Parts: sequence; C-alpha cells; structure tokens
Amino acid sequence: MRFVIRPAELEVNGLFDTGVRIEMVRKHPRAMAHGVTLCWWRKSPDEFQAAQRERNRSKVGRMARLKGAVERTMTALDLPHQPGERSA
Repeated sequence: MRFVIRPAELEVNGLFDTGVRIEMVRKHPRAMAHGVTLCWWRKSPDEFQAAQRERNRSKVGRMARLKGAVERTMTALDLPHQPGERSA
C-alpha cells in the first residue's frame, strides 16, 4: 500500500482527467488482501485544468508537488527593498 498503491493513486489523481480511489479489502487489518475496490470519477473543470497544468510542468519535483511537500522560496525580485541598499 505505502510503496505502490498510494503513489500510483496520487499520480493518477494529480495528472489525469479522472480521479481514483483504491481500497484493499481484508478480512481483518493484518490479513492479506483478498480483494480490491476501485472507484473512478470524472473531475470537475477546475480539477481538470490543474491536472493539465501539472502535466505541462517539468517532471522534476512532480511527486513532491503532488504530495504538497514543496516549499516556495523568495527570489531576489520577491524580496522587499531594504533602505540604504543600492538597486542593480
């Protein structure tokens, strides 16, 4: 689940025009799975556009962006002007 199912579910939900939820069916919590439940749905227009934007971006850092683990840094253009500094 942790290394295959969840990353695949995250990638499908982040990149395609359909969403998916995958659940393993077990007789008790530590038993091996004896079934899989898949749920597919069509995304809303806003979700579809977000997936399109992600597909058009670079693959570098994609999984971190999909997980929400990316921190935005400030560039020199975003920093406020400090008094006494010379601008280039």
